[in-house]
Amino acid sequence: SDYFKKYNYNTIAIYGMGKLGKHLYNELNHGEIQVSFGIDQNSEYCDCEIKVYTLNQQMPEVDAVVITIIDQYAEIGRLLSGKLNCSMITIEEILQELLLDH
Repeated sequence: SDYFKKYNYNTIAIYGMGKLGKHLYNELNHGEIQVSFGIDQNSEYCDCEIKVYTLNQQMPEVDAVVITIIDQYAEIGRLLSGKLNCSMITIEEILQELLLDH
């Protein structure tokens, strides 16, 4: 949550509700950062505590979307930028910054 507080991201969405996405959600779930929803093309198969949208659905506004799909950052970012007007962050960017800070 320190990363998100640093950049003033109070509400986020998580793209990719697989293992990484669920782990991120669990890490942030009881803290100051609100995970508003998830985004996943296989939303009907997601066993999640939060609402999970597909890219075809209308989504509420958030401060940032964290993309947890490792191989497709550019493509997913492009698709999301047409749907949401917020920052797009990769899980890799967050981890690199956290590792550099310690």
